[in-house]
Amino acid sequence: SSAFNTASSVLGPTGHLNVPSAEIVGNRKYSLSLHKYWFKFNYGIMDLGEVGANVDLSGGRNFYAVVKNTKINLKVALPLISRNICLLAAGVEGDAFYLSANRHFDFLSGTDAAMGTGNKRFNYFFASLAKYVNENAAVMLEYDGSDYNLGGRIVLSPSIKIDVMIRGMKAAFGQKSLSSAIDRNFIFGITYVDYLSL
Repeated sequence: SSAFNTASSVLGPTGHLNVPSAEIVGNRKYSLSLHKYWFKFNYGIMDLGEVGANVDLSGGRNFYAVVKNTKINLKVALPLISRNICLLAAGVEGDAFYLSANRHFDFLSGTDAAMGTGNKRFNYFFASLAKYVNENAAVMLEYDGSDYNLGGRIVLSPSIKIDVMIRGMKAAFGQKSLSSAIDRNFIFGITYVDYLSL
């Protein structure tokens, strides 16, 4: 499951679709991701955490707009309990703080569960389930604090992951037309992960 878990969430930190998990990208690994208008970079530091940035390109691509729409992501692993029980991490995503925990359940035929709390967009609770269909694909359902997201992740190689999702299912069903729902709520994303020694 580790290849699935080192991909970026929509807004930056390593995670599932639109919520951060307690996983980090890995020591001296970096990830580059693009989900619709959001470009992300994360770098793992000694398996202790990751630091990165999320740039919203929908507000323009000139230098001032890029700087204005860049948010910093920081996640720190919390080794408070055994990794065999669950993973814990605390982080910052832009102006939001969060605490996340996740665990892999082999007895549920390969299912990852993540849940956490946070302020701002997380509304104090988020949760996610990822069910592995096979060694290269997972289906994910999550609640991100305000809406539900449904999608999947495909691992093309240890370095390349593809995400396809409906971000905001309630909002999508409330759109006036299918084309509006596709434009506003359907997201395709790609993550590339590799080693980078700094």
